[in-house]
Amino acid sequence: MSSQKLKLPLTILCALLIIVGLGSHIYSYVLSVSNYPLTTDWSESGRIFEAASIYSPIVFGRTLPWPWLDPGRAILDGLVFLIPNSQIWTYRFWLAFLSLSTTVISAILIVKRALNKSPLNKQTNKQINFRPFFWFRGGSCIFFNARFIIMCSWVLS
Repeated sequence: MSSQKLKLPLTILCALLIIVGLGSHIYSYVLSVSNYPLTTDWSESGRIFEAASIYSPIVFGRTLPWPWLDPGRAILDGLVFLIPNSQIWTYRFWLAFLSLSTTVISAILIVKRALNKSPLNKQTNKQINFRPFFWFRGGSCIFFNARFIIMCSWVLS
């Protein structure tokens, strides 16, 4: 079978795999967005308090110390508390949105960088092509780690 005849079925297969993978991620995020009053995830209540403590003059009416662990994450998480009378489902929706959007944006930027045919990265093209798959499939990429990838990919493009 010639390479031209193989190209279309492989492209369709890759597109279907991407659609199914993205759909399963969106489905899992939709399930996590609820108004259930108790924690649904590991250390969720602590993360909510850390995020609220960043904007404590607005949320609590008094100043609280910033969290010592992951203040950058708390700044991003707490943006939802600037909405008056926000409920817990808005916080969970915001986290799902941040996770999904930063993962998609950083994957697009990494692949765009890998497909760039400039002389600077002809050596690294083969190495970079599979990195987004292994990075995001491993589950180690969450939005506060993806900020670094997005900034590096944007600067290097």
